[in-house]
Order: sequence, then structure tokens, then C-alpha cells
Amino acid sequence: MLYLILLALIVGGVYSADITEGVALVRPNDLAAHPNLGGYVTFKQVSATSLAGGVTVDVSQLTGVPAGRHGFHIHQFGDSSSSEKVGGHFVPLCSMRRALDDTPITGGEILTCGDAALNRDCKCDEIHGFPPSAKRMPGDLGNLDCTADGCLLCFTGDTRQSGCAAVKTLEQEKMSLSDVLRSVVGRSIAIHKRPDTTPNITQFGLGDAGPAIAFGTIGITAPAAALPPATATSTSGDTNVAAPPGKPKAEKTICIFRKNVGTASDGGVNQDIEGRAIVSIDLSKKLAGATDYCNMRVEMYGVEQGVKSFHFHDHGDLRYGLTSNAEL
Repeated sequence: MLYLILLALIVGGVYSADITEGVALVRPNDLAAHPNLGGYVTFKQVSATSLAGGVTVDVSQLTGVPAGRHGFHIHQFGDSSSSEKVGGHFVPLCSMRRALDDTPITGGEILTCGDAALNRDCKCDEIHGFPPSAKRMPGDLGNLDCTADGCLLCFTGDTRQSGCAAVKTLEQEKMSLSDVLRSVVGRSIAIHKRPDTTPNITQFGLGDAGPAIAFGTIGITAPAAALPPATATSTSGDTNVAAPPGKPKAEKTICIFRKNVGTASDGGVNQDIEGRAIVSIDLSKKLAGATDYCNMRVEMYGVEQGVKSFHFHDHGDLRYGLTSNAEL
């Protein structure tokens, strides 16, 4: 009888699991120059709780990217209101510091970088390069190869006919969606104007891909969320354990409200509404034990007069603006 009861629970129950997923809705910097550029990129950590296995990146839902190759990177900050505010390519802090005091890289130096993050030299994260090399910035994702049929992600030596793919996994324990040091949640992805072709062997070199033509901020995906024709990679019973980085802890965060997300004809949101909300933490007050250490400033334009509700939600999945009923 006990066996039958257990069997019934297994068959009739809904399997749930911890997942680690993120998504970035992509917007062009210049809508007039690239009116059809859009879509989104999804990220899925292979192991929900460790760096092992890497992060799978799916670029299959990007649309309207100009034909050709484009440098594809994750940048340090999530404020994509301008190219200047996203910072350089993502480089995590190393032992709670940037390794500026390490021995400078020279053209003749031989630097060995293994595939495991543990005990790896800080400089291995500070040299511009290309996957699958472990000698690259964690924000260096390679290149997008785009045609009218869509975009593929390409690593060193890949061609559109062999190697490039819409879904590829970034390994070498470079980035994560949950690790306190290497999480990319809240950071920006960038699609650049030109291909990234030249590894720069000096510290903090950023390659030659030119200015970014589009940005997107990586948010935490709602479990079971998907937009046709894509299908969900999780279920409503799953728990997304993706989290922003914690080393160092963020002192300030910003939410950009962009107007005319979607279109009026398909029920798009934020019609003629734009602005920003900035949340800042006064660390000196917090360390002193004060309770009023958190401040928020909101600047909104185009909102009708009256009292409006204003909330923080669990997930940062902004694809809802692409649907007619503002739901995934």
C-alpha cells in the first residue's frame, strides 16, 4: 500500500527544480537608424548552484540586426541609457580588488589560464579575447553573425557554415547568473557596429568592434515564461535562483522607463511615458545602524495626473511589452 501511495505521488505530482535563467530585451541606440532591431537574448546557467558547466546563451530571437558580424559583449553596468554609462567589458573583482597592482602584461609574457576559476590568475579575466579561450574577459562573448534569417553566435575559428550557432555555451567558469563575484544579472549586453577581430593582449583592452548599436539589461526570468515561437525551458513550479552579484554590494541601481515599448496597435506599454527611478544606499548610515539608509528618486514624464501604484516585482523579464496583452 505504501508503495502504491508513493507511486501515485510521483506520477501525479509536478516536478519542480531550482533554475538559473536570465533574459535581456534588446533595444537599438538609434531607433531611426535601426527601426527593426529588437528581440531578446536568454541566458541559462547549466548548473543552478555552481560555475561548472558554464552559461548557455541563446540569440535565436534577435531580429533586425544589420547583416554581417558584430562584436557581442556583456558590459560592467546595467545603466544602458548611454554608451558611456555601461562601462567596459565585464571584469569581476579579483580577491575584492581589481588586479591593477599585478605584474603588467607584456607582449612576451606567457600567461597560463586554466578552465577552473579557483586559483586562476586575476590577469586571465583582464585580457580582451575570444571564447573558448580562458584568457579573456568574462564579458567577451565572441561575435554575432547575422543575416536576414537571424543571428548566430561565433567563437574563435567558427564560420556560419561550421561552428556558429544560435545557442552556444560559454564555459571556463567565466560568468554566472548566481555567483556573488561573477553574476551578470543586472549588467548590460551590447551588440557592436563592427566585428571584434583583434585580441588586445594588454590589460583592459576592449578590442576593435566600435560603438554599440544596441543594448539590453539582463534581468531574472519568470519561471515558465516564453514568447512564441520560443518555448519555455522551465515550469511554473520551478524556482529561479538567479541573483545579482554581491562582491562588491551595489550602492546604487537604476530602472529606465523607455517610452513606446511595443506599439500602440498591439497594446504596447509605456506609450509616451518615460523616465527613471534611482535607488541608492548610504553605506555610512547603514554601517552606523540607521534605518533610513535607502533613498529613491523617481523622474517620470508623460504620466496622467492622479495617484499611481509603484512597485518592485520579483523578476526582470521585460518581454511582456512585446505582447498584445502585456503578459508572457
